[in-house]
Amino acid sequence: MPERNAITPRPCTPAYFEAFLTRSWEEGTTKLRHLFSDIRHRGYTGSYTHLARFLAPWRDNSPSQDGDDESLADKETPVPIPVHVVDPVTDRRISPLVAAALCIKPRRQMTARQIVIVDALKAASVEFLTMRSLVMRFRGLRGGTVETLDGC
Repeated sequence: MPERNAITPRPCTPAYFEAFLTRSWEEGTTKLRHLFSDIRHRGYTGSYTHLARFLAPWRDNSPSQDGDDESLADKETPVPIPVHVVDPVTDRRISPLVAAALCIKPRRQMTARQIVIVDALKAASVEFLTMRSLVMRFRGLRGGTVETLDGC
């Protein structure tokens, strides 16, 4: 297949300033707002967000800014793997929106089907179980006194 024609970069795209951005990046200027300001003075008419998307791959490949040998990934806390819970009645995945709504709803206000869904979520996710228990404890504080808060 023939190669596709590439659009010539224009002043509204960060690619137009790629040579300058590359040189600045290699010289140590990696703060987005500084780079944005610099190319604005050179005629960039695009948005800050567009520049941020353009530079995102560069940030992923750059060493940490602290001067430490540790990488940024070593410093971050691990993100839990999303749990996809299936509704036992319909065999469809329970959406995050439904899970959030049921997390804060008291059991006595739920339908029988909602109770089944909450039980499935509790069984599949320790995080959901913890979050729901904290929400229910917080709801129980309503109308309490300062002394009851101290007991929690």
